[in-house]
Amino acid sequence: MAIIIQDYEPSGDTIEVILPGSKKRWSIPNAETLTIKQMSAAQRGDFGFIYDLFPEEAHELIDNLHTKQIEQLLKGWTKESGVEDGPKE
Repeated sequence: MAIIIQDYEPSGDTIEVILPGSKKRWSIPNAETLTIKQMSAAQRGDFGFIYDLFPEEAHELIDNLHTKQIEQLLKGWTKESGVEDGPKE
C-alpha cells in the first residue's frame, strides 16, 4: 500500500499589510504558501521566514517590529489567508 501525495500549487492570493513607519501597502503571499521548513521555524520562534515574504525594501521596517506586532502580523496573516482554523476549501 502507498500514500500518494498529490501535487499542490498555492492559490497565488496575496494579503496586504501596512507596517509601522510606512503608509505603503505591502502585498505578501497568503499563508498557505508556507513550507514545512518555514512552519517548523515559526514554531521554534524563528521568524526569519517573514523576511522572505516581503521585498528587501521592507526589511528595515520588519527589523523594528516588537513581539506583539509580530504576533499581530502572524495572526492577521493566517486569518486573512483562511488558514487560521485549517485550510480554506
